[in-house]
Amino acid sequence: MTYFVPISVGTFTKELGFADLGGDLATLAVFVPILLLLSMLLLRKQER
Repeated sequence: MTYFVPISVGTFTKELGFADLGGDLATLAVFVPILLLLSMLLLRKQER
């Protein structure tokens, strides 16, 4: 939420573009695959 909220507010209320939100977008692009992989590995036990 730390990076998503400024992107949402900047996009919908301030009409900011990709250049203005590049840092937050890049951070999310790095964290999302890592968190997805970790959740798949750590929650595998619940499937059984």
